[in-house]
Amino acid sequence: MSLTMFLTTDQKDRDSATVYRLFCAVFGSVVGNIIVSEFLASVDAGDTGDPCIDYNHSVPINSTVIAESPLEWAFLASSGIIIGTVLVCGIIVLVGTTEKKDIYIGKSGGDGNIWKNMKSVISFRSFYIALPVGLGPMLILQLMFSNMTLYLLYSLHIDSFYYGVIILQGSDVLYMPVWQKILSKIGKKKSLALGSVMLIPIMVLLFFLPENNVVIAFIFCHLVGAGLSCLHLLPWSLLPDVIDDYVVETEVGNDALFYSFFQCFSRITQGVGLGLATLVLGFAGYETGACQQPESVNLTMRIIVSIVPTCIILVTLIFLWIYPINESRRSENQVTLAKRRELHRSSSAMVLRKRTTQDLEI
Repeated sequence: MSLTMFLTTDQKDRDSATVYRLFCAVFGSVVGNIIVSEFLASVDAGDTGDPCIDYNHSVPINSTVIAESPLEWAFLASSGIIIGTVLVCGIIVLVGTTEKKDIYIGKSGGDGNIWKNMKSVISFRSFYIALPVGLGPMLILQLMFSNMTLYLLYSLHIDSFYYGVIILQGSDVLYMPVWQKILSKIGKKKSLALGSVMLIPIMVLLFFLPENNVVIAFIFCHLVGAGLSCLHLLPWSLLPDVIDDYVVETEVGNDALFYSFFQCFSRITQGVGLGLATLVLGFAGYETGACQQPESVNLTMRIIVSIVPTCIILVTLIFLWIYPINESRRSENQVTLAKRRELHRSSSAMVLRKRTTQDLEI
């Protein structure tokens, strides 16, 4: 992710690289789900047993795990394909990309004191305001993607829930170029506000969706995916602007620290969100693998995918309102950095000419 800052100094190219990376990430998730589901479907096609029994089966502690059933082989085969794909993608990135260091910065990485640099990054106003702006959408994405299957299955009683999840993720992928176009027209801050406001009524209506209505369920999966696409894309697009703002103010580059902190906090947020959702479902009486769940699970799932994300969006909008980097400030920062780069080139050219003249005189 931090590679984005080292591919180019042009802001439009960075935004395009961010869209491309997130598009491929979500598309990879969709393809992975399809691969696993197809393997499992091929196994289930010949299975006529009761899917509601034998969920308490456990493997002895000292036993060796060997794929002895078609189901186990399906998991192993699909995992092997996904691992191979990841390795190929990693090789492509390693061979096909070149890092470009922005040498106009006077002190890249600060003065060498890691603790001082960390304090400087964390206390930078644009960054600590951008954190909740970015972490809120990530928490919503975690809640929706990890709980949509249970919501469709146990709250709406949709047996073909798999297709709803694919529609949700597919819409997330397809609408990323649309939000990128909107971003380029009205700016990042307004685009995120627009996407969040549009998503609020959709999230609220999820609480009231009727049961056993496949058409309405899948339509809302599409609408939610379109809104989540905005939340997926724009938080990561804000980070390069924060780094540029930091460089303009301090003349120091700490790109790696910014991305490390942002990624660290995002993982913590997603883990806490997943853990709390699991804990709440446990209190509601959810039993893993059971075909029938108590009515309290129905209500809890509706709250998790509807009320909770709506509240998070409202809090995120408050921080977005006080987020200091608008399009005007972003443009000013780009002009300032462009002047510094030009000054650095001119100074380097003068030094080179001076050395060449001295060499000729000698």
